[in-house]
Amino acid sequence: MSGSKILVNKTGSYIEGVLNVRKGSNPQDHLKNVDFSLDVGQTKTVQYGDDQNPFLNGVSYEYKPSGSLVSFSAQVATRGSQWDNVFNTNSTLTFHDISPSASISGSN
Repeated sequence: MSGSKILVNKTGSYIEGVLNVRKGSNPQDHLKNVDFSLDVGQTKTVQYGDDQNPFLNGVSYEYKPSGSLVSFSAQVATRGSQWDNVFNTNSTLTFHDISPSASISGSN
């Protein structure tokens, strides 16, 4: 489905986050933000765009492992960049805990 991602929480903690949705194909054009949350171990599909606006420009999220607060944010600056490829060439985004920092990986 165009404009959707499967999100997987492997942090071991509850996640709250925001998907930054691109308007069209230019990373400089912002369409909207879509909030999401994932329980521990949860997998769910989140619809954020449509056929005209299928791209993500960024992801921000936070979680609280072991009494700490971890915040992570990644944005696309140019098409074809590392984050553009992770966000827009994969159907699944998996959130990992590697405290004290975090990561996102993509897969199909």
